[in-house]
Amino acid sequence: MFFIISSYPKEEELFYKDNMRIHSCGGYQRTKIIMQYYVLSFFFLPIFKFKKRYFIRYTCCGKSYELSKDIGREIERGNNPDIREEDYIQEFSNYNSGNKCPYCGYELSSDFDFCPKCGRKI
Repeated sequence: MFFIISSYPKEEELFYKDNMRIHSCGGYQRTKIIMQYYVLSFFFLPIFKFKKRYFIRYTCCGKSYELSKDIGREIERGNNPDIREEDYIQEFSNYNSGNKCPYCGYELSSDFDFCPKCGRKI
């Protein structure tokens, strides 16, 4: 008998509606909530998710923070809790491994000096 069991990392953006405010960087605050997790699969069918981590990313300046699990679970359930700085666990300066504009999140080629979408210097 032959069984195929595997686990692999995955990431998805969670829906979170935030009021538009001025962020500490001076730009308009837009946030993305990202959940990272591992999936256990049996014969390529996902069984369950484990090792969940939640992140908030500000698209105005590119700063990313890991969120507390309690806040992350609330957002995953579809609730819209207020996120305070006390809910941050730690800051991640290089959360995105790709080359993206730190101001608007646009995908960039490595030879760009200015973002073609927002026009800011990289």
